[in-house]
Amino acid sequence: MHRAVPAFPWNEDTGLPVDCFAEQEVEVKAEDVFRHIYRAYPTLPSPYFSAYTAL
Repeated sequence: MHRAVPAFPWNEDTGLPVDCFAEQEVEVKAEDVFRHIYRAYPTLPSPYFSAYTAL
């Protein structure tokens, strides 16, 4: 996961416009996304969403 998050913004099909973002900006945001995913989804399936699937 930690390797996939930084690769996503640089992907030509799914990534960010290269002309609009500096490499360091993308690296910082990718690290922020990784920390969010790691915190929000400590286990799979996520306990945060299990309450909604029961409804």
